Amino acid sequence: MGLTLVGCGTPADPPVEVPVALYGRNAAAGVAWFAVHPVTDPLLSVGFGPDIGVACWVAPTGSQVLMLDHAPGQGPTNVVAVVGTIQAPPNAPRRHLWVDVARDGAVSAGGGVPPWWPDDPGC
Repeated sequence: MGLTLVGCGTPADPPVEVPVALYGRNAAAGVAWFAVHPVTDPLLSVGFGPDIGVACWVAPTGSQVLMLDHAPGQGPTNVVAVVGTIQAPPNAPRRHLWVDVARDGAVSAGGGVPPWWPDDPGC
């Protein structure tokens, strides 16, 4: 007796993983938390306190970088903002995203290395 598989289409290829640098600047009180969605194993998350910082990850293409209301390890989180989507062709160089949290909590984000980042590439 053989096994017959019936269905439409072909299995989807798994997403390509690409190197990512997330640059952060936080002028608001407290720590601003960010994570990759869908959730990865291990979890890709970072908290930026006052000043600037960078997270160097390898993440699946098509994933979103989300701002969270608190640290992921402190129970269920809520999404505050979608910072960006990780999009890069296979074998692409590192993808650069940035996020800037103003003193009043307003969030701006973009692609590339931000103009406020020092000359050191960070990753």
